[in-house]
Amino acid sequence: MSIKRQWSIGGVIIVGAGILGVLSMFLGWVKMSSIPHSGIQQRTYFYLIFFIYPVIVTLMNYSMNKLFGYICGVFAMICGIRYIVTKETFYFGNISSVGPQMFTLSAVLLVIGVFKYKKRI
Repeated sequence: MSIKRQWSIGGVIIVGAGILGVLSMFLGWVKMSSIPHSGIQQRTYFYLIFFIYPVIVTLMNYSMNKLFGYICGVFAMICGIRYIVTKETFYFGNISSVGPQMFTLSAVLLVIGVFKYKKRI
C-alpha cells in the first residue's frame, strides 16, 4: 500500500513544496565574488518553520485548518521575498542567488496545496 494514494492532489503539492523548500536550503542564497553561500550558511533554515504544520497535517492525514495553512504559506512567501529584496547592494546590485527564488516558489506551491487539500477518509 502506498502512502501517496491516501493524499489528495493538495497533499502531494504540500509534500512536494516541503521537499523543494528543504532542497532550496542547500542551493546558493547569496553570491558574492563568485562564492555562493547556501541557505544553511545564511541561517535561513528558520524559514522552514512555516512548512511544519501543513506537511505534518498532510503526512498524518488530519483535517487542516485552512486559515492557519494560508497564514503559514503567506509568511513563508513574505520571508522569501523579503530576503531577495534586502540583498540589494549599491556596488554589486542584487546578490541573491537561486535559493531564495526556489524557496519563494515552494511557498507559493504550499499555498496552492493548502487550497487544494482535502482529507482522505
